[in-house]
Amino acid sequence: MGKYFSSGKINLYYEEGWFVLEDGLGRCSVISEQKARDVELEPALSAARQDVDRGGRPWEIAYRGIEIVEENGTSRYRLPSYKADEMIRTALPVEIKGRFEIPARIGDHMIDMVWHEAFMGCAELEEVVLPEAVTFIGDKAFAKCSALRSINIPRGLTRVGMDPFLETKLETDRDPFGPAFIMDHVLIKVDPSLRGEYIVPEQITVIADYGFEHCRSLTRIVIPEQVDYIGNGAFYDCKSLSQIVLPNKVKAFSPYFSNCDNLEEVVLPEGVTTIGPAAFYGCEKLKKITIPESVQNVQSWAFGGRLTAEIEYAGKSREIRKQLSQISGKTEERKMRSKLHPVVRAVIMFVVGAALTLAALWLVSLIRQTEFTIDWLNIVEGGAVVAVLDSIFPAAKRKQNREELKDKFKNK
Repeated sequence: MGKYFSSGKINLYYEEGWFVLEDGLGRCSVISEQKARDVELEPALSAARQDVDRGGRPWEIAYRGIEIVEENGTSRYRLPSYKADEMIRTALPVEIKGRFEIPARIGDHMIDMVWHEAFMGCAELEEVVLPEAVTFIGDKAFAKCSALRSINIPRGLTRVGMDPFLETKLETDRDPFGPAFIMDHVLIKVDPSLRGEYIVPEQITVIADYGFEHCRSLTRIVIPEQVDYIGNGAFYDCKSLSQIVLPNKVKAFSPYFSNCDNLEEVVLPEGVTTIGPAAFYGCEKLKKITIPESVQNVQSWAFGGRLTAEIEYAGKSREIRKQLSQISGKTEERKMRSKLHPVVRAVIMFVVGAALTLAALWLVSLIRQTEFTIDWLNIVEGGAVVAVLDSIFPAAKRKQNREELKDKFKNK
């Protein structure tokens, strides 16, 4: 059948009984029939919310055409009709239950990801076989698939969203039931009750989004060098975390240490390209941040507006230096000046001060020609500055000035 729905950068296809979603990057995922309906519903909901938020229309008018139904004690929205239902009439959809094997290719589409909530709530799903080309599993992709007990992890998987296996047997019945939910080379979730230090196991190369979220009793985290991918929000709300050891280089990491109240120092690894909004919000004890040359963008409010830490930037980008200067209030220039030797700093201040004084005196001399020399010498005769400022006159003139000054004192 081919493409039957498009919204923004999302396209939906119906091929041989499979619903296929294509995102803006050209990645493709199989999704459930219910998820296909949700994708159709989202543009209408988004437009209605914007109308209400802007005060353009009352709630009842903005949401006209969107039905509200009660399911299991909760309200949900739906459209009166879906194009997905029209597709189903042309060919029965593939059943998502029992053992479910996703093909590597459907029509012209190579399946290389599992979209957010792609199979959420498929209660009869017990086993999933993913194609080896899959590199990404989205947020809650298999959440609430209560019977799911088995899934393979492709070797090329490099990104895992938040809680992909929430409320499944994979999570609740795992063996061994240790301090962290680990599947193959992916660390999915660390137990929030864990205390003290946690060292990420050596086989891990991927940490899922929000992997350490709410681990409020962890004080130290050590992440080994082989970890290439650290998910979004991985360390959110680790309130007791005071030290974190990160790899020297990663392939993908969007630092987010918001609400890490006790964090004192962070050395961001090479490979970080963006420091996003609120990345260090609430990190009031942070003393030093080292930013690698790979950073290309520091977004507004990255440091929450109250950061007083020293920022050390390893790159040469003027734009990044400017962004850091505008955001943090602890500019690179200030940091560099603070590292000057005290003697050098004193000499610089003296030279600059002397130069300003000479300039001021020169302007005065233009106004008060003859009186300037005597009055000035009278003021500075007893001070150390006379030795420097007096030297601007020829030797004969200096002698004449001093003789005149002595005569003036005698006459008084």
